[in-house]
Amino acid sequence: MSVKFMNSNSEYPFLHLLSIIVSNYNEHYTQKAEEFLNKMGLSGYIIVSGYSPDELPELKEICSLACSIGAGRFGAILVNKNLLENSALRELTEFAIAHEVAHIAKSHIIVSLITKRLFETYYKRTKARIENIAKARNLVDFVANIFAAIISAAIAGVLLNVDKETIKTQELEADTIAIQLAGCKSAIAFAKFLEALRSQGILVSHEAVLGFPALTIDERIKNICRHCP
Repeated sequence: MSVKFMNSNSEYPFLHLLSIIVSNYNEHYTQKAEEFLNKMGLSGYIIVSGYSPDELPELKEICSLACSIGAGRFGAILVNKNLLENSALRELTEFAIAHEVAHIAKSHIIVSLITKRLFETYYKRTKARIENIAKARNLVDFVANIFAAIISAAIAGVLLNVDKETIKTQELEADTIAIQLAGCKSAIAFAKFLEALRSQGILVSHEAVLGFPALTIDERIKNICRHCP
């Protein structure tokens, strides 16, 4: 699916985020996310989209492989295009998506934190627009400024007490649920991928968002091996 949007990166940064999500929509993996939700006995809608750092540099530090935004079984999963568009990596990609589906379905703290972090980035760029509502040049400007004001108010109300053990427990829970949803073959493929990343000195965690690693690679691999001996 390909949807064309105006280049809103500088003029309307939040609309740019939405355009990236919609224009990079992946039908196969969106259906897979719905399948995973159904396996959990839940209903909702989660869109799966690809992204690249060039398109969305705001995600470079906080979303190295995959991450999710949203709440209450509705949201978006953003997956690095290097994974999403490589058919040879389909099994481990399905595990990564199942992990994010679990986060959204269980309303885990990390989803709220990433959503908050991402919107804060856009808030810094759009804060000045709140003052410009009265002097909007046209209807598009007016709507964009109103929307920025609403997002700003929402961010101001997000106060989260981040507990390390809670984050770790929820990350382990998401991996365990992902094993149940995607199967051991996908889980083992993902564990091997983590090992390969570590051998290259690439550590995958949410440290950029949390200020500490959510879960070490060793802890994730150990948990996967315990469920998939």
